[in-house]
Amino acid sequence: MTKMRPEDGQGKPGRSSGRETLATGERLVERTCAWCGEPVAYSGRGRPPRYCSAAHRRRGWELRTAQERAERAVDDGGRNRAPVREVVQRTIVLQEAAQASPAPRPALRLSGQLYTLPEDAVEWV
Repeated sequence: MTKMRPEDGQGKPGRSSGRETLATGERLVERTCAWCGEPVAYSGRGRPPRYCSAAHRRRGWELRTAQERAERAVDDGGRNRAPVREVVQRTIVLQEAAQASPAPRPALRLSGQLYTLPEDAVEWV
């Protein structure tokens, strides 16, 4: 009776000698933006990004929440399907024409004379 060795190729089918390993793997490299469809790179760390920018993430959130609100009942804060009616109150105020202000009066000194700038150092003091 002879022993069959895997190196001879006569061993059990589908088994290798243990020295060779075949490994396959997948790694996400990029995905498309959920708002505009542009490619968004992924570094391999953390949660993969869904949007290419903060503005597109915000627009996506606004769209999702608007759709959720529209599907809710009106009593729960949903959208009312009735047309919007506006009541506007317009007030008109008539103003009288402003009277021309009188011409400015010149400043007077305590003595009653017209005020002028001092002419020498003694007047400044």
